[in-house]
Amino acid sequence: MAGVYSEQHRYEESISYLKKAQENEFDYLELLKVDKRFADFRATTFYEFMRDSVRLSDIE
Repeated sequence: MAGVYSEQHRYEESISYLKKAQENEFDYLELLKVDKRFADFRATTFYEFMRDSVRLSDIE
């Protein structure tokens, strides 16, 4: 679902699903780096924030 929301530029909803993935110890950063559905997301400040190893729980 995170990828679908990302393609729709619904980044807050996408992050919500990425938070759930993180809670289950899923390596979401690797997914964000390679999945084409997150191409536009990688250009956002959300991605920069996440890439810098800040936990998603810090994003409001």
